[in-house]
Amino acid sequence: ALAKGAETSGAMPRGSDPKVKALLDRVFDRAALGRGVPPIQDSAKFGELLNNGNRIGFAYMLAGTGLSDLNKLADDQKAMEQAEKNMSTFAPEMGRWFDYQLAIQGAMTDSALAFMASAKKDVLERPQVKEGLGNVRQGLARALAGVFQTMAADGLDDGWRKERLVALSEIAPGAAKIVTPDEAKELQRQANALAEAVGDAGLKAGLQKLGATLVSQQKS
Repeated sequence: ALAKGAETSGAMPRGSDPKVKALLDRVFDRAALGRGVPPIQDSAKFGELLNNGNRIGFAYMLAGTGLSDLNKLADDQKAMEQAEKNMSTFAPEMGRWFDYQLAIQGAMTDSALAFMASAKKDVLERPQVKEGLGNVRQGLARALAGVFQTMAADGLDDGWRKERLVALSEIAPGAAKIVTPDEAKELQRQANALAEAVGDAGLKAGLQKLGATLVSQQKS
């Protein structure tokens, strides 16, 4: 409701407003994921939480683009340029969204790994199970690639990038165990390319370490 008409006006409620901060705190509350490793049966819950966060994030991304449907963004160059500009304009709010997305991806990864470690071989060979685990893997790889791509955007400073590195470092060990060797190598390439482009020495080293972690479990 607070963001009504933002797709044309470009005006979005900011997290510096206590009323808005309280709403963002509620939507991006990681406590909703629980303290331990959630069971695989909670996958529907993950999707609901992710959708809640995305409704907020997409509103900031599409502010001033004239669009309310993210799927139409790729067909409008001017809208895409505005969406990229929004990344820096609304960097604090977008950063919280990215961290929340990664937290959910991390919970889904931990859940999948726990299931894979305990399930019998014949269960893991079932087509439905293979498809479900494949969806988790693909979603994780896409999410990580999307964060790297965004971190490389002009207008974002190294301080903002270092904040995202915290969430990325949390998810990396689990991600290394579930992505394919090719996906791991590509993600490492993206992390290293970003490391070459940043000026902060600590951030550069952190990104390189992150890339190495992502390929640490790969055998080929």
